[in-house]
Amino acid sequence: MSRSPIVDLVGKQIHHTWDQNGMSFVSVFCDETTFVWNDLSDPENMVTGTETYGKMQLSDEIVMYNWKESPEERNFGITWTFNFDTGIVYGIIVNVFPNSNLELTAPFEIVNGFDVPEGYITCD
Repeated sequence: MSRSPIVDLVGKQIHHTWDQNGMSFVSVFCDETTFVWNDLSDPENMVTGTETYGKMQLSDEIVMYNWKESPEERNFGITWTFNFDTGIVYGIIVNVFPNSNLELTAPFEIVNGFDVPEGYITCD
């Protein structure tokens, strides 16, 4: 029996830059339902957020995370699907465009712990 490559992200950070638009993020998974994210794309105007997420294991290598951002802010529905075998995350963001979704891919790095650079948000 082979071991699953899936990594429990609680207590860890995900670092990635989307291939399609160059936007960079550091996300920290606080617990089984909450994570925080830091959009590093414009260091002078960093955008951050705290989200409640859902999680679904799709296979021995693939886990999907999803959440809905505030309708008062951006009203995005977001899904990140991590393939822990290939090290690629696939993103779908709904409500970005009037008639289509934004589809993204990126290699990702897992970093242990809640410690992030000054100015980023992390878990309490």
